[in-house]
Order: sequence, then C-alpha cells, then structure tokens
Amino acid sequence: MSSTSKPILSRRTLLGGTGALAVTTAAAIPSLAAGAPQPSAPQPMTPPSPLAPVIEAPGTLTAAVRGSAYLDGLVYIASRHNVAPGVTRLGAFDPATGDQVAVHDLEIGATSGNNALTVDGRYVYLGPAGSSHAWRFDPATGEVEQFAEVGAETTWTYTMAVHGEHLFIGTYPECRLLRVHRESGEVTDFGRVGTSQYAVAVVADADHVYASTAAPGELKVYDHEGTEVADLTAQLTESPVGTLALAVHEGMIYVASGRDLISMRPDGSERVSRPIPEEDRYIDKMTVSPGGRVLALARMTTNCYEVTADGLELLGAPWHDVENQGFFAPEDDTLVGVTGVGHVWSLPLGGEATVTPTAATDFGYPESAQSLLAHTDGTVWVAGHYAMTVHHPRPRSNGRDHDHQRPSTTPPEWFEVGGEPKSMVETADGTVVIGLYPSTQVVAITPGSYEQRVLGTIDHDQMRPLAMAYDAARGDVLVATTAKHLLYTGALTFANPATGEFEVRDDFLPEQNLRNIVVDGDRAYLAGDTFAEATSERRLETASIAEIDLTTREVSRTFQPRDWDSYETITVNDGILYAIARRPNGAWFALDLETEEVIAEGDTGGYGGLGAHRGHIYHRETWGSSLQELSSADGGSQTVLYSDVPNGWYNRPEFAFFRQFSGTWGMYGLDLAWFPLPR
Repeated sequence: MSSTSKPILSRRTLLGGTGALAVTTAAAIPSLAAGAPQPSAPQPMTPPSPLAPVIEAPGTLTAAVRGSAYLDGLVYIASRHNVAPGVTRLGAFDPATGDQVAVHDLEIGATSGNNALTVDGRYVYLGPAGSSHAWRFDPATGEVEQFAEVGAETTWTYTMAVHGEHLFIGTYPECRLLRVHRESGEVTDFGRVGTSQYAVAVVADADHVYASTAAPGELKVYDHEGTEVADLTAQLTESPVGTLALAVHEGMIYVASGRDLISMRPDGSERVSRPIPEEDRYIDKMTVSPGGRVLALARMTTNCYEVTADGLELLGAPWHDVENQGFFAPEDDTLVGVTGVGHVWSLPLGGEATVTPTAATDFGYPESAQSLLAHTDGTVWVAGHYAMTVHHPRPRSNGRDHDHQRPSTTPPEWFEVGGEPKSMVETADGTVVIGLYPSTQVVAITPGSYEQRVLGTIDHDQMRPLAMAYDAARGDVLVATTAKHLLYTGALTFANPATGEFEVRDDFLPEQNLRNIVVDGDRAYLAGDTFAEATSERRLETASIAEIDLTTREVSRTFQPRDWDSYETITVNDGILYAIARRPNGAWFALDLETEEVIAEGDTGGYGGLGAHRGHIYHRETWGSSLQELSSADGGSQTVLYSDVPNGWYNRPEFAFFRQFSGTWGMYGLDLAWFPLPR
C-alpha cells in the first residue's frame, strides 16, 4: 500500500537555554479539514430527531504520538490516534534543526492508531494499536506493507526491538513475546511473559532475550530459541505500574521498576538498586550510547541521567511535564528524545536543547476531546492530549436561542498544558481549573493570558482526576479521582485557588474509586465504583453514593438505592438525584433526596455523561451514538434527540451549557459542535 508524502515545512519554533519555547503565548490553530468521525453504532430507541448540530471547527489539535525511532539522523514518530479511519500518520524530523522532512499517511487498518516503532538499517517497523499485523515502512520508497502476524485484530504491538536477524515483539492483551525473522517473516511464539496483559519492554544481547511486564511486574530471561532460562521477578521492586523500560549492556540487564532502577546479571547476581529522585515520577525510557554509556530518561521532568555504578548522574532536562515516547544517543555527547505530545528534541550535553512541537507542523491532527467547558465569557474550552484549545464562537443575531451559534471567524487559540485535562471547571472570577493525568496536578488557568498556576498535586496513590465541581459558597474546587492500578480507594480533593488550601481526603467512600461528583448548595454527592483499575476483582458487593456536608466536610448520608457495581455519572436537579450506572451498563434511576425513594428508572442503552439544564436532564452515551432526554414522569422514560452522533470523546461525553440558551456544546466526531435542544 502506498502513502502520501506532504511537502517539507520549515521549523517554526525558537528555543531558549533550558529548552523552553521562546513563544509562550497561545497560538492560533491553522485552518484544518474536519477530523474523521469515529464509528459508532446507532441506538435504535426512537426515530431520529429533526434537530441538527451546527459544526464549529475541529475541537482540538494534537501531535500525540506512541512510538518513535531514530534512523540515519532522523527521528520517526507515529500518531497515537488514527488521522482517518484505519490511517496512521508517520512523520520524519531532523532533531538537530527541528525541520520536518516528510509526513506520510499510511493505510494500515489499525483501530486505534499506532503504539510502537523500531528500526533496522533500512526499515521502520510500525506496531499498531488494534491490528493482527505489525507493518514495515521503507523510507526510500514511501511504501508500507504488512510484515508479521501478531495475533487477533484487537492485538496491540506493545513493544519492539531488533537484534541481529530478528525482530522481537511484546503484545497486549495476551502479553506474549514473539520472535520474527526479518528476512522470511517467520514468527516464533515464546509464550506468555507474565500474568499482566502488557508486555511493555523487550531487549536482547548475543546470549539472551529479556522481556518485562506492567503490573504485576515480571521480568523473564530467554535464550534465542524461546526457552525461559531465568525468572528475575523476585528481584524487582513492587510497584503499581510494574516495569516500564529495559536496557542491556556488557552482560548486565537494567530495568526501570517502580521507583527504582535496578541492574543485575541474567542469573540475578550483582544486583544494584538505584532510587529514582523524588522529583521524577518514573524512569520510562533507557538507551545505551555508542561508547557504552547507559542512559535513562524520567517521566514528567524529562531529566536525563547516566546510570553509574551505584546511582544516577543528572545530565540535563530538555523539556518538562511530559511522558516520553523515545530516547536515543546517536553520539556519546548528544541525546535525542520524543515526548508523548510530539515534541522532538536534541540535547548536546552541556549545551542548549532544540525542542520542536510537531503539532505546529503537517504532523498535527485533530483528536478526541478529554473534557469540555462553556465559559461565561462566551468561549468554549476543549481539552486534548497535553493541550487546550479555546474557541470563540459567534452568536447568531436572529433571536432564535435554539440555534444561536454559527462558526466563528475568530481563529481558536491553542496552548500546551502539562497533561491530559480529564476534568475542568470555572470559578467565580472566571479562572479555569483543570485536573491533569498522569501527574494529578490541579492547575488554575487565567483566561486571555492563559497563565498557568499549579494549585497542588493530589498524588496519594491517585491516578485520574475524572470529575470536578465548584463550591461557589466556599470557593473550593472539588476533584474526584480514581486510584492507581490495583488500588481501590479514590480520593476527593478540596483546592481553593484564592486561599491556597489543598486537602486530599480518601475517607469518604473507602474501598471505592470515585467516578463523579456534583455540588448542590451545601452538599456534594460522590459516585462510587467497587472496581479498581486494571482488575476485574472488587472488595465490596455494592457501590454507594455519599452525601458530603460541605460545611463540615463529613459524610452525612450514604445511598445504595440499587445493587449496582459501579456508578458512572450523577447530577442533581430540584432535589432529585439522577444516576447512570457503569455496571450494569446504562441503567439509570432518579432518587428523591428528601424521601430517599427511587421515583423513576430505566435503561439508556449505555453509560455516559449526564447534564441538567433548564429543568431538563440529558444523557450522552460513551460508546453509542445517541443524545437523550431522561424524564422521571410515569416511572421513567428516555427520548432520543440525536440518534447518530459520531463519538469524539476520549473519556465519557460531557455537556457544556450556556444558561440562557437551549442547547449544549459537544463533540460531533472530532469537531466541536452546537447541539440545539427543544425549548
């Protein structure tokens, strides 16, 4: 299959001594073609509504990547998400200058974009996210071809490494290690690496092949024919993330295991454990220089280290607040890297870093929304992967509030943030507060200048700030989070932008993750989930809703109106609490908070987001295609208002209402759109 190459684009970034961008203000997004809608099945509940969405523009722009490789002086990066159905974008950049050399749109049929890259002396190998095959790209011809079968169509090629005449592949969700002959394409299955679903890292030397897994972390040693010769799992550090990276040099294996970087011989002897500095989250990439220096790269700080006999020596920090997708040492005194948001950087040791944000090049593409906010100043904020886009929609002048928006002539503004904003709210003075994954930072952003201020870091073994609510009476932003993998207790954080108070509480719903929160006067309501991330096990039989007295910050009541395993979203309107279930999928009820009786219930067909506006309750499915209105009359009913809405959300859908208008902002595929609602 052929690819399409785009013209070379000159670098558009000036850089300072620390790698920080010289231009720090928000940038206008260039004109973009509408992103491809994501496929979803219609919900056959009622005939389609005559209401029609008004498309504004692509919601947000990204250069999010998974996988990178270094070949002949160029860095290759591949899009984390498809840029069109089945199409993955591959870019080639000169890391020293930042120049874009080529961009190829490759029809490889992956369901979820790319996940891994590696190279040999000629080819770039692509490991898709959701494909039965790994693929091979020839930079000389621009052609791509199926290379090796790795499993079912749902398989992710999670990691790849070339050694000698073989390509080694680790997979998800089967966690298998495969050896592929690069000339013949013959596949040898070494079997399952561990009980995890993720084979996250693989390296090889002349004698052995090493493979490790995510939580629960395991490390296995094989000979080149696939026989397991050692299990080094007992030598690892216990960690909620397991292992993240491997390197091998002169008969020593180096493994990033939780908060430690460990080295040992293949038999486990000569073990040395080096603690990772407190400011670094984890080591997520390692490489070995031509002269034999073992090098490590830290997640979030991008601190670069040389691994010494008993510790880590800091070499520099080209960027900040990101996870890493590539780390290379083309020379002993030059490091090259790629961030998860598509920064390509080059760091001469002792010199200044060159950092190129490829979202500003032809590699940039529209992406799914993380969260959404309709600001009182009339702007609409769309959060993406380490980025925020602020739209300036233009009101209609004909007085019809049900379709009051039309596409704006003012370009959207785009700026980077330090993670994925899983949730956001507006405070009384217009400040926008966001909750970031994976750092769990809570950040306040000033509209207009887009100045960012970190209010605090939740941490406390928490992972995703899934929901936020604003307590206007006390000025507190409430953040509900889920815990890290295999942990069951979520937390509620109180962050006050004015006073600086920052309190993390995990005692409201013990043994339950927190999926949603809503504030109603002096009360807040928390929705629980009995399941932990990355496990099908639970410790409690029934999920709960907790009512929090915001004046005392104590639980005043808990509710278990139905025997549900997990809640997804809740909202409160006029004394009635509405809830959508995650398990059982799409069930809902309306609970009278005074009598504690269920007054209505039903089934939406799939879990998703809830919103209350002008006395009406609306629901949008996560994986389906309908936008519905829920009614508590006559025991409960659902009315489909939009029946075929392409999904454009990375998380559950959200509503973004303006108080004076009958409608909501939302995603129509990868486009921001206004959805008129019945008056």
